[in-house]
Amino acid sequence: LDAKGKEGGEAISLTSVLDATAAALLHSQSEITRLRAEHAAQMDSLLEASRVEVASARTDAAAAAAAQSDAVARADSSAEMAAAARVLLRNAEAELGAQRASVDILRRALADADEERREMHECVEASTAGSSALVATLSTERRRRVVIQLKATLEQRANETRIRIMPIERGSKSWRPCTLDRVLGRVHTCPLAH
Repeated sequence: LDAKGKEGGEAISLTSVLDATAAALLHSQSEITRLRAEHAAQMDSLLEASRVEVASARTDAAAAAAAQSDAVARADSSAEMAAAARVLLRNAEAELGAQRASVDILRRALADADEERREMHECVEASTAGSSALVATLSTERRRRVVIQLKATLEQRANETRIRIMPIERGSKSWRPCTLDRVLGRVHTCPLAH
């Protein structure tokens, strides 16, 4: 009986151990399942956070790319505006140079015009003086021609008179030939001779 009781006790102890072991295994499995669930939840949370971060990073990258593109476009526009401004500046400088050249030409033309005006004034003065001298010369020449014509006329009349009075005075002792000097004795006092 003792042996049977001992065997029975050992069997009970072994069953208890097996039951305890089975319970421990069940608890371990339950704990493992819980841990797996927690790990899966954590992984899902981490994956979701990672997806959110990746999406945010992509959004930020897209925004950065857009900002970079905008900056590049603004830089290109600024470069084009600067190039256009340089072209306008060169055109303005060229136009200013042309205007300066025109002003210089105008100044030279005005200087030439002043010089021509001065020369013309001198010519007018010289012409006026020359005209006065010419008038005096013409007046003298006119008076000389009048005197010559008057002398010729008087000489012709003296000859005619001499021819007429010659037959009358030949019989007189006081007869003298009628000369031009006698006829023209007062020529120099004639107003037309001056």
